[in-house]
Amino acid sequence: MINNATEPLRGFGKIEAPARKHAYAITQLRADVIGLFDALEIERVLLVAAIGER
Repeated sequence: MINNATEPLRGFGKIEAPARKHAYAITQLRADVIGLFDALEIERVLLVAAIGER
């Protein structure tokens, strides 16, 4: 069982920042998070997110 997992999103941390704005669309960010869960074989999650200024 994984208790917690963190992953920097596009443009944050040491991840390369895409130049086009549509790369930051909520649908793309959602796909990134789902991809992370799939890679970790996680079927159920409690997702907590914070929105703040950069």
